[in-house]
Amino acid sequence: MLSDAAGFVQSLDATFGGFREKADRTYALLKRRGTQFVVVSAAEPDALREAAFFVDRLSREQMPLAGLILNRTHPMLSALPAERAIDGTETLDAAEPDDSTALARAVLRIHAERAQIAKREIRLLSRFTGAHPHVPIVGVPSLPFEVSDLEALRALADQMTSVQTDQAAGAG
Repeated sequence: MLSDAAGFVQSLDATFGGFREKADRTYALLKRRGTQFVVVSAAEPDALREAAFFVDRLSREQMPLAGLILNRTHPMLSALPAERAIDGTETLDAAEPDDSTALARAVLRIHAERAQIAKREIRLLSRFTGAHPHVPIVGVPSLPFEVSDLEALRALADQMTSVQTDQAAGAG
């Protein structure tokens, strides 16, 4: 019985001792120069709280953070404020109904909804940036497909790099 227990303890030591060694080597590898982390979050309160937790944890562990990718954003596509779009829909509601006013009303309503979502996302993000002002952020607009395979991941990467290129061109 004692030899069985000793054998069991030795096998546990071999298993968990090896696991601990591998974990320590992995941790050291992740802290090496040239390794950087990216935190991905949606522009939602719970998701941004989790992102802040990971950013803080990486900082405490002295692990390099490349930045935050804000996924599924709704950037403004027009300078028209949401309030003006809502006023426009109300004006068109009073107009003589026809196909063109119905279409214009629908476009203005969709724009107003999207503008309100964008405003909410900016407000949520401002809380994150207030607490983490030095974290670079790249926004990725909401896509009409799931990012669930390599082709979709490439499309996402193309979109991210085109956003960065567009921002750099606008700054110069």
